[in-house]
Amino acid sequence: MAKDNNKQNRSMFLYTALIFAVALILIIIAFFGQKNIRGLRDRTNSTKAEQTSAETQTSAPESDDLAIMANALAETQNENESLKTRLDADEKLLAANAKAAAENSDEAEQLLGELSADGLTEDQRVLYDQINEKIKNGKEQ
Repeated sequence: MAKDNNKQNRSMFLYTALIFAVALILIIIAFFGQKNIRGLRDRTNSTKAEQTSAETQTSAPESDDLAIMANALAETQNENESLKTRLDADEKLLAANAKAAAENSDEAEQLLGELSADGLTEDQRVLYDQINEKIKNGKEQ
């Protein structure tokens, strides 16, 4: 019986030592992990501070820069309006061409009436003239 008791004590001692060793290893890992996290946090904060200072430096442009941006904006708006007008004319010409090809000359003539021949580009003017010819040929037949 004393022998069984001795084996049990030795077994309990080994389990206790094993648990202690695992706990010690976990404490060491947690320590170095925390140290690594602190280092990462410090690097992140310094990077954010650099970005913030760079943003504040670029957020206050000089008056010359503002004038250049205002001119560029005005030019872009004018170009945008010009492109919208040209696109609208292209869409009307294509719709009129489709109507003329489908021998629906009244609707094609109405669409062409909405366009000013003077404001068309050279290519648009060619299509405009072709559509007018289709309309005339369609009415003659």
